[in-house]
Amino acid sequence: LIDNCAIEECVGTYISTDTSITVNFGALVGYNDGTITACQANAQVTVSSSFTAVQWDSHSDKLNFGMIAGGNCGVMTDGVAKGSVTASAYRETSSYSVTYYANIGGLVGEQLTAGSIENCNAEVFVSIYGTAGKKTTGYGKAGGLVAINYGKIVSSYTLAGATVQSGGTQEMLTGGFVGRNEAGGSIDSCYSFATAIADGGYSQLGGFVGHNSGTVRSCFSSGTVNGKTSNGRVGGFCGCNDANGTLYKNYCISAVESNCQANYFVQLNEGTVSKNYYLNTSTVMYKGVLYEQTNENNADALAYDKLFSQDFLIGTLGWNESGWVIVIDDSPMLKTEFLNGHNFKTKKYEATCENDGFTVYICADCRKVVIYDYIEKLGHDWQYQFDSEPT
Repeated sequence: LIDNCAIEECVGTYISTDTSITVNFGALVGYNDGTITACQANAQVTVSSSFTAVQWDSHSDKLNFGMIAGGNCGVMTDGVAKGSVTASAYRETSSYSVTYYANIGGLVGEQLTAGSIENCNAEVFVSIYGTAGKKTTGYGKAGGLVAINYGKIVSSYTLAGATVQSGGTQEMLTGGFVGRNEAGGSIDSCYSFATAIADGGYSQLGGFVGHNSGTVRSCFSSGTVNGKTSNGRVGGFCGCNDANGTLYKNYCISAVESNCQANYFVQLNEGTVSKNYYLNTSTVMYKGVLYEQTNENNADALAYDKLFSQDFLIGTLGWNESGWVIVIDDSPMLKTEFLNGHNFKTKKYEATCENDGFTVYICADCRKVVIYDYIEKLGHDWQYQFDSEPT
């Protein structure tokens, strides 16, 4: 158990050369197989890999880097990550097969099946790029919170100050929240305000997740998505949702710029997509030209007042029952962050036959208004009453 620890103004550097290894590297721990709770890290974590050997037919590195932990197979709750996690790699000799795998996340690099993350947030600059103009020689995943997820993530988020960017000669999976959500991985009641950027090679880029093979439910993204590569899939919420993937009750209000195939919500869908939405004023710029797209991505466009209405967020999405607090004229808040930093005063309205019941929270300091604790209207209980015999 690691509880209530903080790493401040830390600089960590790992330099890899000609070895085939797996590395887990984090500012707090390298690999977590226990419990980490209420810990914070503010650091600059960097990795540099150079491949110069000419005698090997093949060579591989797997690097998992994150602010709190490189790899997670345990429990992580109430974690906060700030700073930067950057990776660079290059190959001096191109005559031999060299494969490079890097998982770079704002909080965790790789989360395994038994791992869980809850009530964590990151505001981290995440980058995987080449060095001195030489692009990454392998496969990379970059996420604002987690690079690759096989486990469970609940009630967590990336903030507007976060940026996730990648570039390489092979496949790069990049998301504002998670780079790749694997089969069996689940993400529930989370959001991302991060900026997501991908360049070089073949990229799958999304405002929330780059490639989804698992389940993403009751989540939203709001940030700039920029696909600089000419080869790939770019979506406001998800780049690619494969045959195993499920996207359910999510929305995005991302602005998309791309030099390759792009779409408002998900660019390539081969799996299950149900009750997903995007803001009707969202834009997709394809090679500098405004791109008009029909509803080919199985998501519906909604106006701002509808997207943030109580009827939609509660009645259609049911988010009041899945970890969210509904805020008047603003993005929803997670229940776990609801009371943080506010001085709320409350007024309760009881449910009646014709009206729902709810509690109004008003912050005495900043005047933020939140509607919470919904109770469905009771409905009428009509009863027959006999007054007199007819005449």
